[in-house]
Amino acid sequence: MQNDPPEMCPHFDAILDAAQNGILAVDNAGRVIVANHVVEELLGLPKAELLGRDITEVIPDSLLPRILETKKPLLGQMFTCNNAVLMANYSPIMAGEEAAGAVSVFQDVSILEHTSCELNYVSDHIKELGAIINASYDGIFITDGNGVVLRLNEAYQRMTGIKPEEVVGKSMRQLVSENYYDQSVTLLVMETRKPATLTQAIKGEGRFLVSGSPVFDDAGNLFRVVTSVRDVTQLIKLQDQLIKTKEQSRRYESEISYL
Repeated sequence: MQNDPPEMCPHFDAILDAAQNGILAVDNAGRVIVANHVVEELLGLPKAELLGRDITEVIPDSLLPRILETKKPLLGQMFTCNNAVLMANYSPIMAGEEAAGAVSVFQDVSILEHTSCELNYVSDHIKELGAIINASYDGIFITDGNGVVLRLNEAYQRMTGIKPEEVVGKSMRQLVSENYYDQSVTLLVMETRKPATLTQAIKGEGRFLVSGSPVFDDAGNLFRVVTSVRDVTQLIKLQDQLIKTKEQSRRYESEISYL
């Protein structure tokens, strides 16, 4: 293979070095023609000492010669190099019916394991957070910074009769216009960027005390609005009843005083 890729593109080396995976290619004779910075670091050799050498001199157990022979790719192959366990994908570079070369792309498995551990850690925390939210006696209602509903816990559904499929993905402005709510503490928090509390009617039934709190990201942008909800319908009824009782008592006192 006579064409030299760096001559074909002035930024070829920079593009390869920007990759976080190792990239190693050989010509049809098995000589190294491409090696990025990950390969240099792994083998402990500068690119100048790698280019032009037979691949078996550099990595004795490399499968690139096999790829040149079979002209078929191999994926997810594990191999060891300088005490590092790597996973590699191999592919032939075809020119018509002939293999003009072969390329391998590989990654340190320890990086994948670390990423997997981080994903498991995050997944466990998401599950834990979901369990805590659903265990709350108060209703919890969460939107993003634009007022689009993200989730509501089981207590909220029980209090209001609203199911996630009714509201998730909709904006609070839309839900207010559709008369799900008479007003929205979320919109108030978005406007003032401060915590707020108000009494809200949901679906025209019952009264709920809702307290919204803003959550900001590291850049100071409104990231979430978290609203806690309590059913105060019974409290309002008791308050009305208490007011009526007091008024009646005052009437009785007036009648007694008159008598």
